Amino acid sequence: MSRNKKSMHAELETALSELHLSMERREAILAAAGRMTERENRRRPLRTGLMAAAICAALGLTGLAGGAAVAGCCAQMVGFAVISFRENRWGGLVAQGLGTSMLQMGNIVRNPRIWLPAILTSAITGPLATCLFRLEMNDPASAVASGMGTCGMVGPIGVYAGWVNDVATGAKAAITSLDWVGLALICFVLPAVLCWLFGLFFRRIGWIKEGDLTLE
Repeated sequence: MSRNKKSMHAELETALSELHLSMERREAILAAAGRMTERENRRRPLRTGLMAAAICAALGLTGLAGGAAVAGCCAQMVGFAVISFRENRWGGLVAQGLGTSMLQMGNIVRNPRIWLPAILTSAITGPLATCLFRLEMNDPASAVASGMGTCGMVGPIGVYAGWVNDVATGAKAAITSLDWVGLALICFVLPAVLCWLFGLFFRRIGWIKEGDLTLE
């Protein structure tokens, strides 16, 4: 391990210890962060990033916190897929909407303003998910689904799996129409509509220019 990596590892370990997390949780976070950092450094030395799924898994984000994480991740994936449609067409829509918005990281480094539509959208859908629809992530498998968003539809499927499990255990009486409406709005409809509107505004004022969202 290089000197810089050892230093970063030690600093992260110290910060985690101050959060009073269990030893198992700290080790999981450190291991996940190390693996992702190493992989991203090999692929893109100047574009290192952390995956939300690993963070959610390490922190065990479930319940309303997991629902907020689902809302934020869906806002990023669906949002970038929609606002970059004019540049990337259907291939970009599928790659980002069902794949990952991390494909835009290089463009974000070049023009951080392209991130604003997705960030503003998540600032709206997050509170709506938790306060209005009471959207929870209770997937019995793991908390990974909280950070997956629409990648492979894992986020919405995880929410549904949680509903089924809650009904089976008696924690939830039944899956209601409001549950389905909330899931559709938070994961798909609102991210698409809000990001599109925000994107139009930022294009109009010149903060996002033609080609800023083009994928290589």
